[in-house]
Amino acid sequence: MYDQQIPLLHPPPMDTVSNVSLSVRDKRLRVRQQTLLSRWNNFTKRVLAGMTQVTEMESVSSLVKTLYRTGFERMEKQPAPKFDDEITAANIDQEERRLKYWEGELDAKRADLADWESRLDFVASGAELPKGVGGLVEFEESNRKGGLPEASIAKLAEFMLRTGRVIYDKERTGPPVPFKLRRQRLIHEQRDFENRRAYQALLGKRIKETQQATRNSAHILQFALIMYYTESDYEPAAFDTPITEHNVRDEELRLLYAEAWLIRRNDIDRYMLMRLHEMRLGFHEKRIKFYEIWNRDGAHALVEAMQSDMEYARIDTDGQFIYQVGM
Repeated sequence: MYDQQIPLLHPPPMDTVSNVSLSVRDKRLRVRQQTLLSRWNNFTKRVLAGMTQVTEMESVSSLVKTLYRTGFERMEKQPAPKFDDEITAANIDQEERRLKYWEGELDAKRADLADWESRLDFVASGAELPKGVGGLVEFEESNRKGGLPEASIAKLAEFMLRTGRVIYDKERTGPPVPFKLRRQRLIHEQRDFENRRAYQALLGKRIKETQQATRNSAHILQFALIMYYTESDYEPAAFDTPITEHNVRDEELRLLYAEAWLIRRNDIDRYMLMRLHEMRLGFHEKRIKFYEIWNRDGAHALVEAMQSDMEYARIDTDGQFIYQVGM
């Protein structure tokens, strides 16, 4: 009995991902993917609601509508992510990392949207409006005294009305906002902007740190991303001008231009960060595309291709005119 040989039990060979764990991870991953797509759909509906609200605001000028409408449009232009239909042991790690990235991206976009929505009340208050008809009359009279022909004055007035620099005032149902209150509100908005600008600078720092980690890489696209991001940018000056009754409207409009710049800067930073993350996640399709453009047409064509790929960071014709004038 004791001499009977006991057979050795050999464990089955270990796979990288067992069938059981793969099945569980697959179900969990698909549930999270569906949850993300549902949240993304609700986010898009909120963006569209914000665009509608801006469009229906009768008390704001075309200048203000253009700035705020394009802000919402950029959020709406980025489509929901698409996930692979088949989950295998070979791609599940990558799909999990990819999902985690898009979950973080959506959370960041939702935070931006909440901040953007909070400014709609400020827009509706009319505090940032350009000059009204009274300002247009003053403009015309000053140019008449200077000897400008009536035809030229009329053309300038028409241009100012068309571009939103002057609006037709509607009857006020109450007294105008006192300067002291208006000044306090503007200072509060300026400080809020500076805080958000500082937060945006942290995002830019993260991008530069990521770039530093890729400087020794042989991938030409990574090098191009570094060169593209370090191009000069027309950042608005700090709000250090004392606010008086004579310049309060100019300072309000300057804040509006600064808000437009911050939206643009935020879109570019997030785009660059997304591209760097894509390379880490193993997305080779765009890398190959850009690499071929670099070899065929050179650096300038590569930058143009990257800019055209930045769909949700684009602005319409009116927006481009505003940024060129305001910055």
